[in-house]
Amino acid sequence: LTTADGSTTWVMTLAARDQVQFYQSANLKDWSLLGEFGQGIGAHGGVWECPDLLSMKAPDGSQKWVLLVSINPGGPQKGSATQYFIGDFKQGVFTPDDTMIRWLDYGPDNYAGVTWANLPSTQNRTLFIGWMSNWLYAQVVPTPTWRSALTLPRELLLFDVDGTLLLKSAPAKELEKLRVKSYDLSGKESLLPSTAVEILAEVTRDDNFSMMLSNELGEEVIISKEMGLVTVDRRKAGKASFHPDFAAAHAAPMSWEAKTLRIFLDGSSLELFVNEGELVITSLLFPSSPWKKLTVQQGLGGIEIFDLTK
Repeated sequence: LTTADGSTTWVMTLAARDQVQFYQSANLKDWSLLGEFGQGIGAHGGVWECPDLLSMKAPDGSQKWVLLVSINPGGPQKGSATQYFIGDFKQGVFTPDDTMIRWLDYGPDNYAGVTWANLPSTQNRTLFIGWMSNWLYAQVVPTPTWRSALTLPRELLLFDVDGTLLLKSAPAKELEKLRVKSYDLSGKESLLPSTAVEILAEVTRDDNFSMMLSNELGEEVIISKEMGLVTVDRRKAGKASFHPDFAAAHAAPMSWEAKTLRIFLDGSSLELFVNEGELVITSLLFPSSPWKKLTVQQGLGGIEIFDLTK
């Protein structure tokens, strides 16, 4: 940062128990405390970790500051999650626009994410990637040769809903290079072309929708919006006996209109982006057999499926 006298100072954001501290240094060796944030603000069900302080542009061009803070436990779906605050940062004091608790991802399986540094100077972007798991069950998931994966890379952007700034996580544009072949959904059912697909859909009726992914064993995962809640229901999505909290329906509030869905489905994960990331739900899934079929139950059209298998 540039100080009032024109000199440069480094700012370090440090998680300390369930708060964040800001330190400054002119030489990256000697540090002094600038201020603290978090007492009585945000979610405090567990320890705060992996903070990130970001300077971002609001839609009106003004500068805002975004503070990401991971917490475990205490997330909206139990266990791990990442909350965020939008506000101003001046002289070591972070002042949030409000005291609402908001989550970067409302699914159970996106935690401890980091953002990139040193992007090309021509790219004014904030890119983020998270750990796709949850400390509730990370050490007991039924994966004998690996324990974790990372989420897809996402671009963080501010957007406005009725005068309130929120943070969206859009799939990084480079992911479109993974598309091998596309298929248009005809009718209400379609077979999936491979075990790794991207699904695009338009919300066509009353802002509510429902679709089901299934296999020949009767296992299923349902993605829906109803009564202002977007839900990914994995209660019948396959292996879940390894932890009592794994088989659950994970819901997130979305008071504004849903227009598009973008879903990345892999062998053991589902990443749902509503309106290009205005709301995100990331979920691990462990079907006993690969997902074979997509069934539209209500409110969706213009569906295109991309095969992502090289």
